[in-house]
Amino acid sequence: MEKEERIVFQNATFLVVCPWWATWPFEVMIISKQHKRALVDFDDEEKQDFAEAIAEVTRRYDNLFETSFPYKEPLWEKTLGLRQVISTNELETKIQGTMDSFAAKIPNTLLLALAAIGFFSASSKIISYARLLLSLFVLGGKNLRTYGKKGSWAVITGASDGIGKEYAIQLAQKGFNLVLVSRTETKLQTLAQEIEQKYVGSQVKCKILAMDFSKNDDGDYARLKALVDGLDVAILLNNVGQSHSVPVPFLQTPQQEMKDIIGINCLATLRVTQIVAPGMVQRKRGLIMTMGSMGGWMPTPLLATYSGSKAFLQHWSAALSSELSGTGVDVELVLSYLVVSAMSKVRKPTALIPRPRPFVKNVLNKIGRSGGAQNFAATRTPYWSHALLQWVRALKKAEREAKKA
Repeated sequence: MEKEERIVFQNATFLVVCPWWATWPFEVMIISKQHKRALVDFDDEEKQDFAEAIAEVTRRYDNLFETSFPYKEPLWEKTLGLRQVISTNELETKIQGTMDSFAAKIPNTLLLALAAIGFFSASSKIISYARLLLSLFVLGGKNLRTYGKKGSWAVITGASDGIGKEYAIQLAQKGFNLVLVSRTETKLQTLAQEIEQKYVGSQVKCKILAMDFSKNDDGDYARLKALVDGLDVAILLNNVGQSHSVPVPFLQTPQQEMKDIIGINCLATLRVTQIVAPGMVQRKRGLIMTMGSMGGWMPTPLLATYSGSKAFLQHWSAALSSELSGTGVDVELVLSYLVVSAMSKVRKPTALIPRPRPFVKNVLNKIGRSGGAQNFAATRTPYWSHALLQWVRALKKAEREAKKA
């Protein structure tokens, strides 16, 4: 038996691989998935299966190439009960000839156009990745002194714990006076005393206001307005937020929990900004920074209300940034995955879940740098692992959408 007439596989799989823009095949491959065996070793059931496979690939070949399938009739055809046996050498030769004939008919201009599309597609990804690396590891952010000199004020909501507390500590270290707003007065008093004692030489001052944002109390907002009126507020950090106590289907979410999430994440942010931002516009300088979440950047089942509230903040920040363009007031939304905090309920840091200190330091050092949030207005993802993960997710999403188009 000639070598080319031996079928060196037990079960055959026939694949037709086509480019996405055409219907012509690149190649037909016959792949062995099990131990190699000569056709003469097949039992009756295997012979019948293989005969059916031969008929199928013959039908596909005839339909695709509009020509008869090449075959030989060896002496043992009758014994095996097969009509056609593939000669792999003839198959490869026929396919190569067909593809060469097809390629010869393609105009050079079309080939150049396809090459240009591929070049620009690859180049855009390389440029995007280079921008990401430069933003994360090379280029610095805007100097906070752009928004106010030493001794100007920063207003921080949700300042008593976690990320908010760390923002207060690091901004005090940079010489900003602080207006600390949160629910628990004793925690605010302790933090204010700690900061004033630590930075006594820098003469950092702290003002505190205890208010429960979930109550949406007009009196609380009036007291906040009275507290900040007349202050040179350079930075507003809308950090206060609330998530679900546990992941829960939307239809089973308690109404009070929904009200609290919307009231704290959305309404409180809007009302505080309306109080603080007019003074910034009048002074023609300021930074309004709001804490977003990847839960708002991509839909998050079982956290639907929280996810929707953070998505709202992203679009609101983009709209407000456009409105305040040219006033000297910058508006930014900071995206992040989990950070070790009481709200995240995560206690152990990892590469993807940093502690508040390195996270906040990175945010303050990368003002104005988009990081992983490329092509999103007024949005940035400055922490390196969060940014890399977001960039990869965005790339995969773009590929999926391109396939659908």
